[in-house]
Amino acid sequence: MSKKQLIAANLKLTADQAAKTLPLYTKQRRTLKDWDQQTALIRESADQWATMTDEQASRLAKRSLAMDGLIAQLRVKYLLIFSQAVPGQVVATFFQLDRRFQRLLDIQLASQIPLVQDRTSYPNKTTSIPEERELSAI
Repeated sequence: MSKKQLIAANLKLTADQAAKTLPLYTKQRRTLKDWDQQTALIRESADQWATMTDEQASRLAKRSLAMDGLIAQLRVKYLLIFSQAVPGQVVATFFQLDRRFQRLLDIQLASQIPLVQDRTSYPNKTTSIPEERELSAI
């Protein structure tokens, strides 16, 4: 079941609200393209894990936090757009569900990436990053 299907199944919408909300959700996800950026960042981190310098680690951390900020800005933008289309309780519930599912994805990704400092404890460890199709299935 896709994230969109999970939200649709858990968000109580009238037919009119669904007709307005679900296309907005699709547009938001298309605009966000967060998995493309996050997956690339995680892959870069995994590729550099065994040999990562302090400078590379700082740069990756800054890029990750900047990405979080951009995602938050986009959510605020879409909060206003959704608020013009459907009642406030529907908007609030939608964003609650969206954040819950996003956090589940974040946990899945984070659990597969070793901590940077752990590389000294496991010098031969390699990481396996889930494929985008695996992530989008959630």
